[in-house]
Amino acid sequence: MASAGRLPIERHKTLSSRSGAGARLKFIGWRILKWSIVTVLALAALLFAAIEMWFLTGRSQPHVGWLGTVLAAVSIAALAFATAALARKIASEPLGVFIHRRATEGVHERANRELVTRSKLTPGSRELMQISQAMTQNEFERCAALIQTEFAKYPADPWLLTISASLHAQQKDLAAAEAIWDLLLAPEWTWSDDSRAAFLLHKLWCAAARDDFARSETGCMEFLNGLANVELKLFVADRLACVSIYQNMPAFYEGAVRIIRKALDLAPESLTLKGTLGGILVERGNHVEAEPLLRECYSESPHLHDCGIALYYLGVIEGDRGKLKLGKRMVQQAMSYYPERWLIENANAKLKAWEQASRLKS
Repeated sequence: MASAGRLPIERHKTLSSRSGAGARLKFIGWRILKWSIVTVLALAALLFAAIEMWFLTGRSQPHVGWLGTVLAAVSIAALAFATAALARKIASEPLGVFIHRRATEGVHERANRELVTRSKLTPGSRELMQISQAMTQNEFERCAALIQTEFAKYPADPWLLTISASLHAQQKDLAAAEAIWDLLLAPEWTWSDDSRAAFLLHKLWCAAARDDFARSETGCMEFLNGLANVELKLFVADRLACVSIYQNMPAFYEGAVRIIRKALDLAPESLTLKGTLGGILVERGNHVEAEPLLRECYSESPHLHDCGIALYYLGVIEGDRGKLKLGKRMVQQAMSYYPERWLIENANAKLKAWEQASRLKS
C-alpha cells in the first residue's frame, strides 16, 4: 500500500529491516571475506612471481634452474587466475547492467521528487497526513472527500492525481486509476524521462491487474523498442514482469517471460533479470531452464533480495524433486534473507504442501 507521498506501486526489491538482519550481515560478511581472500591470493601470487623472476634473471641464485621455472609458471598462472576473478567481479556489471541497478534504486525516487517539486502541496502537511491516514485505514469515502477538498484548492495538481490513482487502485477501480495515468502521460505534461517511465509502469500494471495482459505486454514491448534509455527500459520490464509473481498472476507468466527475454537482449549479463526469468520459469514448471539462471543469480549477485528470491526458487526446485529436507532448508533460509510478505506467504504455502505430501506418503 502506498502512502500519500509515494507512487501507488511501491518498490518491490528493497532490503527489509525485519527479521533478516542477521542473515544480511552474515551474507555481506561472506561476500567481503570471499573477495578479500581472492585479493590476498592475487597479491601473494604477484609477489611470489616477482621473486621467482628475480631468481631466473640471474640476480640471485641462478642455480634454481628448472624448479624456479616451474614455480614461476605456477605463480604467474595463480596471478592470472586471481586477476581474472577480480576482473570478472569488477566487470560483471557492464554499462547496461550498471544502469539497471541504478534504475531499480532510483527511478521511483527521482519521479517522486519531481512530483513534489511540481506540486503546490506541502510535504508533511496536515492535509496530506489526513489523506494518508484515511487511505491506510481503508476509509475510502473520507479519503476521497479529503482529496476533492484539496483539488478545489489546487486543480489538476499532479501529486494529488497520483494519490487519487492510488485510491482508485485500492478500491479496485482500475479503469479510473489507469485513466489518471493516461492523463499524466499526455503530451501537454512535460515530465522527465524518469517520471514518464514510472507513470507508464503504473498504467501497464493497471492493465495487467484488469486481466488485460496482452495490452500490458504490448505496451511494455513498445517501450522496449522505443527511444528511451536502457536504464528506464530495464526498470519498466523487470518491475512489470515481477508483478506476475508478486501479485500471483499465472495468466501473465507467458507474457512476462517474453518481456524479460527482450530485456535480457539489452543487458544479457544482468543477474537481476536472470533471477526474474528463473523465478517465472519455475512458476511455469520449467525447472531445467530456470535452475542455471537461478544458481548464477544466487552465487554472483551482490544484492540480498536477488539472492533471497533465487534461493527460494532453488529450494522449490529441490523440493519438487523429492529432496524435501534440502528444499525446506533452502526455502526457510530464503525467508530470512528476504522476509517480504509475498515470499513468506508463498514459502509457507509451499512448506505446508510438502508436509501434506510427506504425510500421505508415510
